[in-house]
Amino acid sequence: MRCFWPAVKDYLQTFGGEVVETDDFRRVLEKHSGRSLVRFFDQWFLGKGYPILHVEFSHDAEKGEGSFRIEQKQVDEKSGVGIFQLELELAWTVEGRSESHNVELVHGVHTVVLKMPKAPEDIRIDPGLRVLMKLEFNPGEDMLRRQLTCDTVVLRIRAGQELAKTGRFKNLEALLSAYRAEPFWGVRIQWARALSKAASETSLRALAELVSEEQMPLALESVLRAAGVHRDSRIATALKSRFDAGLPYRAAAAALEGLGAQRAAAPFDTLVSASASEGFGGHVQGGALRALGASRRPEALALLLERCQPAATSNRARPAAAAALAELGRTLERGPREQVRECLVDLLRDPHERMRKSALTALETLGDAEAAPALVAYRASVSEQEQPQIDRILAALRAVSPATASEKQLEELQAKVRALDSALERLEARLQ
Repeated sequence: MRCFWPAVKDYLQTFGGEVVETDDFRRVLEKHSGRSLVRFFDQWFLGKGYPILHVEFSHDAEKGEGSFRIEQKQVDEKSGVGIFQLELELAWTVEGRSESHNVELVHGVHTVVLKMPKAPEDIRIDPGLRVLMKLEFNPGEDMLRRQLTCDTVVLRIRAGQELAKTGRFKNLEALLSAYRAEPFWGVRIQWARALSKAASETSLRALAELVSEEQMPLALESVLRAAGVHRDSRIATALKSRFDAGLPYRAAAAALEGLGAQRAAAPFDTLVSASASEGFGGHVQGGALRALGASRRPEALALLLERCQPAATSNRARPAAAAALAELGRTLERGPREQVRECLVDLLRDPHERMRKSALTALETLGDAEAAPALVAYRASVSEQEQPQIDRILAALRAVSPATASEKQLEELQAKVRALDSALERLEARLQ
């Protein structure tokens, strides 16, 4: 940093008001640092991708050695992502004494063997967080559980993410206990997302508990959203209880959207009631409207069509009604789906620009190829900068087969096939 800011000042003074290239900035940095930065700029500015490091560790007690295997997983010849050359710090603690070793990565796979008389109590990859990367490293569940309470935020996050992946009761209980004691809202958010991604029985139970318990304002909305993507009776009950008890407006919107994702189990009357109350910034009303769309309840169609109309409600919430209408329309039969398409096409002429943009995005979500002529006409009315988005949507719509079944129809067919398979098995069993 001692070189960087003086170099930035020099760069601004030298090239102020002129047309510049990235190499101009590189050369100024090289002048101040005295180092060649060609490889650095090639990798991090001009190249593609970023390092994805998969690290494995083993300890040989007889030889008194610790072995690290480091593999770069991002390499993809088709997309042009290659090997990164970088320096990685490996750190460990034995009997309370911390040691470290820097290794230069220049190949796809490296094996590093280091003197380590006893098995380490903990292992840290890039403890100083100097490398921009995605790390895949599980040093062992005992170490990870200890790392949940270490003094480095990123290491705590990584430990929680790895433990959540295991789905094991003991690990998730340790994560839940650490969550309750965690002082930083950012760690709480990442741990809740890791539990949501794990999607195991134990992790969903833990999420339901966190929904009921979370009181930290900066974490609350994200925790509710992490839980709300799952259709689970425990989570639904917890979300409904928190919403009824009163929540900040963004958290309330997240709770409503989670309730809408429960599909048939969604509390329809609660969503309808919340969709009629404008409130601050339209946040809660917008969440309720999106929830109605996510619920896939056909009876929500008339309400959403009405809420999309000019002056029907606040212009802060109307865009959410358009998005919800498209989400619902994807699962409807042909007749109601045509109503959705026609409404969204009409909204392309709405006097409010934000509403026109929402209608455009909603038509993309709906995926109805019959909207293409209206989009072609709309394209002529917008700026050149906006036209590429419409071209992309048109290309996607034209690729849609008219015979493609809706998601709801597909789900119904799959259910019928499962029922027929079950009946056939019973019949075969009786015949035998």
